[in-house]
Amino acid sequence: ARTLLGAKRIGETESFLALMKKRSFAVPTGNSCMLLGYYEGGYYEKCLAFYSELQHNGKKHPIADPRGYYSVLLSAYRLKDYKLGIELFDEIEARKFWPSREVVYAVTEIFANGDFWREKYEDALKASPGLSDEQSSFCIMCNRIGS
Repeated sequence: ARTLLGAKRIGETESFLALMKKRSFAVPTGNSCMLLGYYEGGYYEKCLAFYSELQHNGKKHPIADPRGYYSVLLSAYRLKDYKLGIELFDEIEARKFWPSREVVYAVTEIFANGDFWREKYEDALKASPGLSDEQSSFCIMCNRIGS
């Protein structure tokens, strides 16, 4: 399935996907391969949708391979879903996976370009009027990292 998805032959994977659903996504390695294939094939929306389906399936560990998580994080990054990207990075860290170089670059870009931290930063500024530029910059850094 991964090879077919990576080769943009998504129609040929439908029977495999139907079998996985029928078996309640019971093979974590297969789930990881599907996620990786969706990402490699450029099917970022489908990668996120499949991940969402896995999360709502009720299984405790539906993904065995770290590359499955990396594929979802990178798909979220490509779609500019930075909040999901950070949630996945937290999951990757919690599972003690070593992030790939591409994941590290994506997470760095998320923190550099994302504005998910801005509301928390603006609230901190309102609570602390009269900050110097240096203190304000430190506040930005803390809110980007702590989000």
